[in-house]
Amino acid sequence: MSRKQKWFLGIGLSLVLGVVALFVTAAVLARRFEPYIREQAILYLSKRFDSEVEIATLRVRIPKTSPFRLVLARGRGVSARVEGERISLRHKGRRDVPPLFTMKKFACEVDLETLFNSPQTVPLVSLDGLEIQIPPKGERPNFGSNASDKDSEQPQMPVVIIREVAVNNAKLVILPKDKKKFPL
Repeated sequence: MSRKQKWFLGIGLSLVLGVVALFVTAAVLARRFEPYIREQAILYLSKRFDSEVEIATLRVRIPKTSPFRLVLARGRGVSARVEGERISLRHKGRRDVPPLFTMKKFACEVDLETLFNSPQTVPLVSLDGLEIQIPPKGERPNFGSNASDKDSEQPQMPVVIIREVAVNNAKLVILPKDKKKFPL
């Protein structure tokens, strides 16, 4: 075998190994979207509402596409559908009062291109079976208006921007101070 043939064989073998490595990397990354999105959703909700978050079911559906295409296009033009069921938020993890928020189902679409950007933009979130339990006056959480927030020089940029929220079958419950009374 001549020196030139060995050189072409080496380049060809390197290209084949490079393509195989790219396919393996793409397949591994594609499988990591669901745990990453779940982790980010729980982190966002727990920080935003100072709550313990429980999500019974979370599914991420990525359209049938080549993992190779996903990596090469960096997710551009591909949206993942995120669906969850039985979500509850307990303010500061309190179990002696009803959860602040509960949802039977939620769904949204996330553009994979912007998944790792900050802020992340979600065009529409659909909620079904939302129930908000507002504690009595004096026991209500004060979201987003801490003294430390007022004293800071620069306002914090939002981590997630939700453009629109569609709510079906919602219920608002205002809990009375006297436990013997019925909630409003």
